[in-house]
Amino acid sequence: MLARVDAAVLLAPAGIWAVRALGWRGAGLAALTGCAVIAPWVGICLWLTGDPLPESGAAVATLAAADGFDGWMTFTMGVLALGAVWPDAVFGWSPAAGIAVAAVLLLPLLAVRRGHCPPLAAVLAFGSLALFLAYTLGLGAVWFFERYFSPIHCLVPVLAAALVFGRSPPLAVRVLWGLAVLALCGFGLWRLAPELSDPGTERLHAFAPPSGYGEMARDLLPEVPPGATLGALQSGALGYFAPPGLRVVNLDGVVNGPAAAALREGRVCTYLKAAGVTHFADWDLNRALLLRRVDPGAAVVLDPLHRSAVAQGRHRVTLYSVTADCTPRP
Repeated sequence: MLARVDAAVLLAPAGIWAVRALGWRGAGLAALTGCAVIAPWVGICLWLTGDPLPESGAAVATLAAADGFDGWMTFTMGVLALGAVWPDAVFGWSPAAGIAVAAVLLLPLLAVRRGHCPPLAAVLAFGSLALFLAYTLGLGAVWFFERYFSPIHCLVPVLAAALVFGRSPPLAVRVLWGLAVLALCGFGLWRLAPELSDPGTERLHAFAPPSGYGEMARDLLPEVPPGATLGALQSGALGYFAPPGLRVVNLDGVVNGPAAAALREGRVCTYLKAAGVTHFADWDLNRALLLRRVDPGAAVVLDPLHRSAVAQGRHRVTLYSVTADCTPRP
């Protein structure tokens, strides 16, 4: 948690509270402890990339911008993601569940003004709302919102306990809070019940359905010709399962700074040539995104060679040969 960029949003309000509650000395000791925890991660980033922070945030923001998401769209999708059931029921129960989570976070901020909520609970609620706004209005990667908001979902029961079992809030406030949390938990259990009752569903998969990346990589990699250099926006599983001698290049820039810059600046053709990428493998929508970021006047031709038999939701990965002509055309 401390090694994620999220910490800057969540810990800043907590730091202000710590100075008031613990004094500068206590807060400073807590800050030094936090620095010691994240020091190895920062060191690895400096060693591997020359930057204290990973490229992932900037790269993901670039991908979101390239997909044309605007602030209102990402904010709306963020509310749906707070319901923890988006995108399978965008027009079902997600809006109600998302609004319920937002209400659970807003209640401490309203109660603290009247002295009916512990300050730390209000600080954590404020940090959660700040995290929500940072991701929806700043990063905009709607496909990752459920994962990004996991710290918020973890804090909801903590905040609930702080207000329901505290002595300072009036009974009416605690009852309202408790009903909101119970409704939220009941909704989650109702959503999970069909999965948990299915004998063919493993318990872990009910909470985190398999994404199919490993199966896809094992299916697709034997089709890559020997000596090829394989590029992919989603390169993690392909790189992990790649046989010796196969080089896999990350193209979405999440772990590759030069690729992130090429995607952001529209120099994909130049980068493919410089990296020696001979083949490309990804979903159709990522193929379209890659081709939209080709240098002006250049041409990148992707000829399909093999389509994976493994379905990943609505998507399948296709293997292409790459022909990159970066000579500007009039």
